[in-house]
Amino acid sequence: MSHVITLYKKLAASLLAVAVACTMALPAAAWEGEAFRQPEGQEAVSPLIEDVESQGEAVDQAQLIEEEAVVGEGLGYVDAAAFSAGAPSVDGSMYGRLNTRQRACYDALTAVSVYTILDDPQHRITLDIEGITGVQMMGWVDNGSFVPANETARATYMAVQNDMQAAIVALRYDRPDMPWLDGTVSCYTSLSVWGGVGVIKEVSYGFSLIYEETEASIRLDMVNAAYRLARQADKEPTTYLKVKAAHDLIANQARYLHVPPCTLSENLSHCAYSALIAGDMYEPVCDGYSKAFKMVLDELGIPCVLVSSETHMWNNVKMDDGRWYNVDLTWDDNDSGLKWDYFLIGYATPVSGQLFNQQASHIELDPFLEAGLSVGGQHYPSKSPNAYVYLGQDYAPPKYPDVGRDDWFFDDVETVSDLGYFQGDSYGKFNPNKNITRAEFAQVMANIWGIELGGYADKESFSDVQPEAWYGPVAAWAKESGLMQGDGGRLRPNDPITRQEICVVLYNAMGLNAQDTGFRFPDDGAIAGWASGQVYACYAAGLIKGDAQGNFNPGKNARRSEAATIFARYASL
Repeated sequence: MSHVITLYKKLAASLLAVAVACTMALPAAAWEGEAFRQPEGQEAVSPLIEDVESQGEAVDQAQLIEEEAVVGEGLGYVDAAAFSAGAPSVDGSMYGRLNTRQRACYDALTAVSVYTILDDPQHRITLDIEGITGVQMMGWVDNGSFVPANETARATYMAVQNDMQAAIVALRYDRPDMPWLDGTVSCYTSLSVWGGVGVIKEVSYGFSLIYEETEASIRLDMVNAAYRLARQADKEPTTYLKVKAAHDLIANQARYLHVPPCTLSENLSHCAYSALIAGDMYEPVCDGYSKAFKMVLDELGIPCVLVSSETHMWNNVKMDDGRWYNVDLTWDDNDSGLKWDYFLIGYATPVSGQLFNQQASHIELDPFLEAGLSVGGQHYPSKSPNAYVYLGQDYAPPKYPDVGRDDWFFDDVETVSDLGYFQGDSYGKFNPNKNITRAEFAQVMANIWGIELGGYADKESFSDVQPEAWYGPVAAWAKESGLMQGDGGRLRPNDPITRQEICVVLYNAMGLNAQDTGFRFPDDGAIAGWASGQVYACYAAGLIKGDAQGNFNPGKNARRSEAATIFARYASL
């Protein structure tokens, strides 16, 4: 199918441009696919605009920090209460990338009713946001503008702007059911300046509503439609068939919008409404398809995110095998009928003679970076290189959300977990790249041997181990059994255990015999004399191997994934 492509960008050139929220069209090169255009006002989150109160007299803040940003909208149903800065999201949501203050803005905005926005004549809401309200910075007022007094104050000032805007970008990708975010969203703060110190009194957001103030009814219709489609798809017995049903149901009731008949139709073509509501004049383009698909999969409880390039939008879906895949519903629904060329494919899947991730329309862009914002972390989930393989039934779920089937240590981690050697943390994660400590290693050994540690409670052991510590009993067992001799009477329980130290412990535990096979690691000279015989005994037993260059790296700290591999080899002996 041939589509004419035009890329639109919002130019936030002045305060009037923010208030009027007019869109300037900028032509872009045509390409072989279809156009992804951020709907009106969405391309730029408007700059922070401040009201400054100086010595009791309110004055308007004239300073504008102008930024042009190409950002996507979009959403999903993120339970914000389920996350914290210490527990990053594993569902692919943009919320999972935000810092504490950005999440506070995000959470505050999700708590605002659309009716509150509609009831205000200026469509403006005032919020009390932890981490912003009450922030102080040195400065003064000059001709109605707040002037930071030093670099620290300026950095604080800019960080507040960054975090307020980052929440909007994240919400547009996580929550396609909030159409009041589709227009320009202006960020404001109100400061009180006294004695050279400015204090943020309150935070507010202003919304430019582009759907003729029907956002409340649009949302209700979208949510109900997504629910109905999800209930139909949910009748299927497997995850694969549910996702396929959602894909096909949307495609069968939607038709790509070639020429929008009016401004409202054009705006709605970028909203999930256009693909979810059948039988009306409003039809979708790529972001309409993608957001509708996300809303239906959100209802089904299947992780789905929005992904955008410079000219296009599509989805990533996390399947029952724990891997993420690409779905491009727009390109599967064309004038020649429904296809599945872009359904659950990998980043290296060839389509039309070209790998998916090398196609110009599928080169991912980070929406935060495109908006000129600072937000840490990986922007989109890591995808499988290959297409999803359907087995006719769901895969057994991976034991840990941070250990995927494509990880080299997946089978080993599954094995040692099934055997009860290892357990996850309080979040249910395995933390494969975390160093394993000496105390943790001793605990794994106790798990392997089925030691009843209750008899070792309150026993003295090493000089640096308190009996009441969680590792107190296992430390007492390790010393009494001769498993670990310690270092000058100290266990160093919280220090990472090195690879050569592991060999000494395994040598002691398994009663191995030192033997000279004639083999030497290339870095043999780095192996400590007190560990050399034990290292080669473990090598002869098949417990350890060298790295890609053949080196043993004796002093290197062992990660949990590496320890799992060693114990999986032990279990197979």
